Amino acid sequence: MVTAFGKFLRKLRVDKELVLRDMATSLGISSAQLSAMELGKRTIQLQLAEKIVANYGVSSVQEIEQLIHVSQPSIKTDLTSGNEQQRETMIMFARAFNELSDDQIKSVQDIIMK
Repeated sequence: MVTAFGKFLRKLRVDKELVLRDMATSLGISSAQLSAMELGKRTIQLQLAEKIVANYGVSSVQEIEQLIHVSQPSIKTDLTSGNEQQRETMIMFARAFNELSDDQIKSVQDIIMK
């Protein structure tokens, strides 16, 4: 699944007329890593945003970091600081995640954004 960050990277690479290897080298990563990021199959380090801005002068670090956040294929959450009810809620949400309707997701977002 191509992500927002993957689309951004690929468009940037095409606009700059770079092959995968050249862009990867300029960012200090392998071609395989860059390809996997473009395809949404790899976790993306936030430091990459600074390298993109420094090397290509596009967008802002914050805009690229936002794309990275919404494009991560998975996240890890430390539940040790939460109480039992918070941990249980997070686990329930994770288990039901793929089954939620758009309306249910919107309701959860509304609750969290309050």
